[in-house]
Amino acid sequence: MRSRMEQGLRLSVWRPWLRLLVALILTGVLLPATRHAAASGGGSDWPMLGANPAQSNFNSREHTLYPRGLHLRWKVSGIPGPYIVAGGRVFAVTATGRTLVAIALDTRTGSRLGTYGPVRGTYLAYAGGHLYVVGAELSAFDAGTGRRLFQSHVSHSGALADMWLPVVSHGVVFALGTRFGPRTGRNDYAFDAQNGHILWSKPANDVSASCIHDGHLYYGGDPEKPRLGSYDLHTGRRLWMISEGSGGFGGILFGDHDLFFAFGTASHTVIAQALTSNGRSRWTESGFMPQAVAYGRACGLVLGKAGVRGVAAVDAAHGKYVWTNRGLHEPNDTIIANGVVYVYEGTNSIAALDARTGRLLTRLYPPHGYTLKGPLGVAGGMLFMGAIAGGGRNVGQYLLAFGQ
Repeated sequence: MRSRMEQGLRLSVWRPWLRLLVALILTGVLLPATRHAAASGGGSDWPMLGANPAQSNFNSREHTLYPRGLHLRWKVSGIPGPYIVAGGRVFAVTATGRTLVAIALDTRTGSRLGTYGPVRGTYLAYAGGHLYVVGAELSAFDAGTGRRLFQSHVSHSGALADMWLPVVSHGVVFALGTRFGPRTGRNDYAFDAQNGHILWSKPANDVSASCIHDGHLYYGGDPEKPRLGSYDLHTGRRLWMISEGSGGFGGILFGDHDLFFAFGTASHTVIAQALTSNGRSRWTESGFMPQAVAYGRACGLVLGKAGVRGVAAVDAAHGKYVWTNRGLHEPNDTIIANGVVYVYEGTNSIAALDARTGRLLTRLYPPHGYTLKGPLGVAGGMLFMGAIAGGGRNVGQYLLAFGQ
């Protein structure tokens, strides 16, 4: 059962917090482009999963999107995996025959603007005008011209590595080794963003998550030996480490001067914790999993032994609940932009909440016959999400874009 679930998750799960949630269920802890910046809404980008190196899931430069009045502007088929948005373009990976290529789409229209590749991966990040693609290798392209800048092959005992969830900051590309391959030979890598040279690597953990702030990598995982530490991004030198719980770490993100994460315990609960940048505990809160940080608050899921019970905002400085919304249907993903918290509700709708009060503003729905799938993103006055339609051999995978 475990291996079958993991195979299915590879196509639909990208966020570290969700991997922790899956791990907790499986273990019984829970029961059932700078040159185009003018076209991107004043630099409102979503250049990597998690929105930024801190993985705060907050687009602080988005000031135009508001959920009421949003409608489907365009949809593009053949997008099976995650996407990013930068410089007025959406970047994603698609298949041309048996070959994978990265493509650039116009943010406002969905029309194709360029092709990069071939590539050997589906996870992307953007920084300094460069597009990075990771998987069995790291590839870098000039995002404006499509010219390949370098390829970095990494191997262990003759087998190519498999990486995902790249984060780019301070001239470093950090990518996690996936948990879906063999247990041996998987590493997490830090690459020089200019030439692809490996700066350092560490053995990959089963349930890993990471974020970067001020040149420090915060990094944790492994439900068997749950530890979270701070490392020098360029050298890999460990600065401090803590060990908590018994069910792994998830939801590792940095915002409002603190590090936020969640961990499982032997008593079948999930605990949220806030640390200062030097590893000192600021507060803990039971039954909460942080997913986004903005406006002095951490937003995320309210959890119980029976599963997800709602969405809440917690004061980032003191850990006290500011508001809780328990009226949502199967909430499972949270991002923030322009004073609004966007929450996936199962696979059929997105709830838009007032970030100050938690009050429901409106709901967004995919076109008839489409099922929502994949991470949310907000950039350039647009809301993006993945979807599938059809069934069997005729199933299609889409990227949807909503705007005013």
